[in-house]
Amino acid sequence: MGSVEEYQNRFQALLPRAGPLEEAQRVQLFTGGLLPPLSHAVRIHNPQSLAAAMSLARQVELMELDKPAPAPARSAARGLLPAPPQRPALPAPPPAGAAAAKMETKPVKHLSLEEQAERRRLGLCYNCDEKYSRGHNRVCRRIFYIDGVTLTDAEDAAWDGDQEEAPVFSL
Repeated sequence: MGSVEEYQNRFQALLPRAGPLEEAQRVQLFTGGLLPPLSHAVRIHNPQSLAAAMSLARQVELMELDKPAPAPARSAARGLLPAPPQRPALPAPPPAGAAAAKMETKPVKHLSLEEQAERRRLGLCYNCDEKYSRGHNRVCRRIFYIDGVTLTDAEDAAWDGDQEEAPVFSL
């Protein structure tokens, strides 16, 4: 419901919480938060950097704002269908207090490394008992936190690279 600039500011404020990301991942996260047709228009140009994606999104938004207002819809009595309702370009950000309160009330599900391995072996989602597949996030709309191995400073200094590699998690 807001402008690209508002979304961009909120995105940049939350980006450090995602941890270290490659530039392509940042671009994908940014464009994934835009709603169609804005997201489609930005993805068509295949921006190689986050700055380019943000600039394209602002330019497309300006182009959309400069378009003349659509002609009034003709009545159904004349045999024409009414115009489809206009969709917002961006999702409305949740109220700051409501999101924090909502997150605090949900119980946190902790999976041990063995439970994670078993769910991975069976192809199950970490959050529900359904099979995990591409696009599963549309079914299971939960955000989860995977807690990895934590090394102390002494252990980190002693690690020489010949030992087993530390686990790597991707987003």
